[in-house]
Amino acid sequence: MLSHARVGCVNLGAQVSPAALATAVDTTSAQTAVAVSHLARHRAAAVSALRAVEHSSATLSYAGAAFRTTATRHAIPARYLGGNLSDAATEVRTQLLRTTG
Repeated sequence: MLSHARVGCVNLGAQVSPAALATAVDTTSAQTAVAVSHLARHRAAAVSALRAVEHSSATLSYAGAAFRTTATRHAIPARYLGGNLSDAATEVRTQLLRTTG
């Protein structure tokens, strides 16, 4: 969705490891990192990936149905973008435009 909106991005695919996300963020000097989980069983892995990049200067966000309830979003070191990926992509694009001018 981001590439269709002409936003440069790298999609690391499903169930990316925390180490792989950290490497990608560090080596590309990413401005933002987004983790997505629609399945509750993958929620913890998405949160672990975000925690692995807390040290970076990238803006951290997450989205997906696995985080719809307030209880599932407790203590996550990132901004919730909602359950709708199209809306989340629009928000990320807007956020990037604000920071890059």
